[in-house]
Amino acid sequence: MRSARPGARIALWLSAAVVLAAAFLRLWALAETDIGLHYDEAAMLLLARAIASGQSFPIFIPAFTGHEVAFHYLAASVLRFGSDSVWGLRLTAALVGTVTVAATMAATRALLCEVPFAPWVALFAGIGMATAFPHVVLSRYGFRAIAQPLFQALALAALWIGLRTRRWGWLAAGGVLIGLTGHTYLAARLFPIPLALALAVVLLSRRDKRALAELLIVLLAAGAVIAPLGIYFAENPDAFGVRLSQVAASSLQEALSGIAKVVPAFGIPGYGDPYIRFNLPGRPMLDPISAAFGLVGLVALVKRPAHNPAERAGRLMIVAGLAVMLLASALATAEITPSNLRLVGVYPFLVILPALGLAEGLAWVLRRLRLVEPAKVLTSIALLALIGGSVHVGQAYQVWARDPVLFKENHGDMALIARALDAANLSDATPYIVSEHYQHPTVAALAQRYPRAKWLTGGETLVLPASGGALYFVPEHLLVRMPQPGAVVNRWTATVLHAPSGAVAARVHHLSPEAVAAIRRELPEVQANFAHVVAVRQAQPLRTCPAGEECPTLVVWETRAPYPALQPVVRAFHPLTGEWGRANPFHYPTGEWTLGEVVLDQIRVPIPPGTPPVSGYRLGIGFFNPNTGETLPRLDAADRFAGVEATFDLGAIAPSVLLPSPPIRACREDSLPNPQPAPGAVTLLAWTPFGSSYKPGERVRLELCWFAGERVIQLGATPVLVRLTGQQDILLYSGAPAAGLLPFSAWQPGQVLRDRPPARLPRDAAPGRYTLQVWLGEQLVAELGSVEVQPLEREFALPKPQHPLSFTLGERIRLLGYDAARLRGEGVLRVQLYWQAMAEADEDYTAFVHLVAPDGRVVAQSDAQPRQGAYPTSLWVRGEVVAEERSLGIEGLPPGEYELRAGMYLPLDGTHLLAPSQERWARLGAVRLE
Repeated sequence: MRSARPGARIALWLSAAVVLAAAFLRLWALAETDIGLHYDEAAMLLLARAIASGQSFPIFIPAFTGHEVAFHYLAASVLRFGSDSVWGLRLTAALVGTVTVAATMAATRALLCEVPFAPWVALFAGIGMATAFPHVVLSRYGFRAIAQPLFQALALAALWIGLRTRRWGWLAAGGVLIGLTGHTYLAARLFPIPLALALAVVLLSRRDKRALAELLIVLLAAGAVIAPLGIYFAENPDAFGVRLSQVAASSLQEALSGIAKVVPAFGIPGYGDPYIRFNLPGRPMLDPISAAFGLVGLVALVKRPAHNPAERAGRLMIVAGLAVMLLASALATAEITPSNLRLVGVYPFLVILPALGLAEGLAWVLRRLRLVEPAKVLTSIALLALIGGSVHVGQAYQVWARDPVLFKENHGDMALIARALDAANLSDATPYIVSEHYQHPTVAALAQRYPRAKWLTGGETLVLPASGGALYFVPEHLLVRMPQPGAVVNRWTATVLHAPSGAVAARVHHLSPEAVAAIRRELPEVQANFAHVVAVRQAQPLRTCPAGEECPTLVVWETRAPYPALQPVVRAFHPLTGEWGRANPFHYPTGEWTLGEVVLDQIRVPIPPGTPPVSGYRLGIGFFNPNTGETLPRLDAADRFAGVEATFDLGAIAPSVLLPSPPIRACREDSLPNPQPAPGAVTLLAWTPFGSSYKPGERVRLELCWFAGERVIQLGATPVLVRLTGQQDILLYSGAPAAGLLPFSAWQPGQVLRDRPPARLPRDAAPGRYTLQVWLGEQLVAELGSVEVQPLEREFALPKPQHPLSFTLGERIRLLGYDAARLRGEGVLRVQLYWQAMAEADEDYTAFVHLVAPDGRVVAQSDAQPRQGAYPTSLWVRGEVVAEERSLGIEGLPPGEYELRAGMYLPLDGTHLLAPSQERWARLGAVRLE
């Protein structure tokens, strides 16, 4: 062998062939290949269009969980001067991927300048990158991550040329490219770590002022480019960490587990990225032969001596870069691990190792064969690798691109819906698009008529327009969850949209104007009016609901007035045992409303395992603003407050069809397991935590989780007893489970029941420490813990208020009078109320004080349980006097005479304690504001 670098010129020409092959693999049939358009890729297109049109020139894009912008600006250039389409976006990625192959060869040559066959190592690395399946796939998508390996490779090439030649221009260029890498993708934030290690080696090896100056040039150039992004993150710190917080490992154990998953993905079949969007599931990043050469290359990289500081730093950069950049996927354990997308920064380092291993192996063979012209052998092997690799990756890509699952995962159904929307006749119909995502970017990117569409999220809602007909565009995988009342299904016509595989991907349902009008005429009358914003017509379960499953509930409501943001709340509750399930879905946001529409909303209310299988359950329907927490009040026929929800019959809950195994999993998650479960007819599996301190009269909120044995029926009518034992024996509850509704004689063996005994401390309970016990008849089942009964001072002496009164409210509460004082300079009217209990109440009433203007408007108010919830009415005893203070904000009210009113009501349904005049309040008197 004549030279350590045989055929360098040939290697250079072959490098051009590699780039051409890379371009072919990335550009061939790019516009014709239909793999759908995923949400994320569509978002890239929309953001690039905004830049191309001049609407924005962002440093960082906070939308869609945050985007670095380098790729967006590249794509905007193509979109502006080329094609404003998905093809233009993907063309950008293909061009970037192609240039990355050339940049990888340049970086390899710069990093490993001293190794034998260096030009050929660079060539083999280029072949590896050109034919790497993950890189080919990503180069044919429009994802910003594809820019990261390009700028990494360019930065390494420029920087190491600068380190070897010590030319400041190259060093500055390397610094600029390092800064640009930070604008590519989230994973690029790891790139400075191996860079810092490698540059430290150079600095420590040279130890001269010039080396320090060279490092300073790199840092200044990189800092100048990355500074705008750093300033943005300093001003918007949440933007920096929002995506990290969503995907990052939560513990060291999770991080180590992630690393253990990622390392085999480099070369062991079956351990690669399992997600078809970026891989043939399980396919490793390198084939086993390349992985074996990679190990050889790694050994050679570590063992072969390096004489130049730049060469030593280059070898460290490859090893450290590979180790550090894999963390982008290894630490993202909250999502798919390993992920070829997040491993994109590994590619330039990874392909170097097999290339070096192959070169080392060839060098060993050629030395022993003593070939005079090794360049011919190297050329032949390079061509075979290029041709074979290209054919192999092309075949793999065809298999991948034609997989029906890929089309589905890439939201191909939404792409079909976008085309169908543009082709539909909308002259007499309102288009509604059903989607898992609100205002799906795929439709926004593809459909010209996107602004005309209305959005139904989740697939469980239909809307009848106020006038005209309706078109519903429904992905097939969401169609089965839609509420399809017979009145609707029997009147619509359907068109089927097919995926490239021929499978049904979506449907378009059409209701004519006449059909819509007929359906609206058949709807029930309005049952509940919520602030004239929403009118509920109907709420009913669609089937008998067993415990342990979701209860599909059809709620029919009508839009009456605009509102900033609103979501429904549906509760499944029993009047005796409380709430068991709740759902507050986001199906039809207020921004989509046209007033007069009727919404047929299927809401799935989870019914937990162990819910008592008895009758008498109710559905509570309400609405709230998710942005402010404000609850929409229900109004009665006279426009008066009638609570915050409307209730409808739910009926009976059926027993669980399938019970979790072991049975304790049917208990509430925060339950405390019984350390000594009592075997026999029933077993107390667990109980919920309960408060350690109570006032006399308070409810002891306790849930017991029972498991029925084979002999459960023998217990018959045996009562469950909940007791406090201490200085006295206090019986809190005695009766059958489920508040007396489900005696053991009605149980089935194997049944699990979450029992909520309506236990309440007597109002005369003596203070002290007690032990809470559960008994079955005369048998002690368990001691659950200790409870402190607080001493409670009660007042019975009649007060002497400034304004004595005697208003009786509902024959339960008497208002004895009030004091009122305006605090100077505070804009506050302080009102001291004096209540007296005429009878004991089990309910917790909300007390209110309202200041009313002459025209009847409430201009200031305070609505809360007495003493701001600290002393609810359920604790009061007959004859007790309760004083409390309320503050009314009167700042800015015009001078004049106002009326003061007070009363009590139940907040859930608005039931008021009526005054003798049958009014919902007591008129306290006039208040004059100066």
